Amino acid sequence: MKELQDELLRLAATWRPNHDDGVQITAAPLWRLFRHRPWQTVLRETWEKLEKGDYDWAHLAMSYWPNRVREKCRTDKSLAIAHDLEDLYEPPLENPGAGRRGRKREAESS
Repeated sequence: MKELQDELLRLAATWRPNHDDGVQITAAPLWRLFRHRPWQTVLRETWEKLEKGDYDWAHLAMSYWPNRVREKCRTDKSLAIAHDLEDLYEPPLENPGAGRRGRKREAESS
């Protein structure tokens, strides 16, 4: 019981529920509190996916792993938009040779 209380205190410090994340993601950090085994299992699996970064679009992911999410926002524009961090997004550099067709290259080398 003491372990569960400690876990709850730790979660309370960072848990920032957001209605846009949905019930499953919002409840995932609390999976140990659910007695209904099937729901507990779903929430535990969701939590594990959150930890791995599968749901970094969620506001909850930003609450727990802000550095990881911010880093991903640099290369993923939709993620940057979801977190209102478009200023972090760095578009890929344009390749000056992109769009050239092979035939033209062959003709140039002849």
